[in-house]
Amino acid sequence: MLYCDPEDRFEVIALVWKPGQKTTLHDHDDTWGAEGVVAGMVKVTNYIGLEELSGGNIVKLQHTDTIIVNEQNTGKLLPPADCHILEGVGNKPTITIHVYGKQLRKFRVFTPLDEEGLYLAKEKRVEYSPA
Repeated sequence: MLYCDPEDRFEVIALVWKPGQKTTLHDHDDTWGAEGVVAGMVKVTNYIGLEELSGGNIVKLQHTDTIIVNEQNTGKLLPPADCHILEGVGNKPTITIHVYGKQLRKFRVFTPLDEEGLYLAKEKRVEYSPA
């Protein structure tokens, strides 16, 4: 974490990605976000949340697009379109800076189910480790 606003209005984090390293499909706890690529490139596979079933344990998501964000460019997240997979691409590490509209203390990861568009949602706690 680079900075966390003491009034919980936003946080800034930096991530370093190995080539081919990627996240699971995840959300951002219903907050906005902006992501910038400092070095390298990142592939972003975006989804939008359409419906929550079984008390939020099963969600219906729809793939919206896949983009490559190049060095010195940015992307954004606005709920309900705050679900995505990030992947470092190319043959060198990627460095990204992320700004979120609150301190992320939790998020959900999504595992596809047999029926297309349905995913099992599991909440995860966010833990930061010092550099």
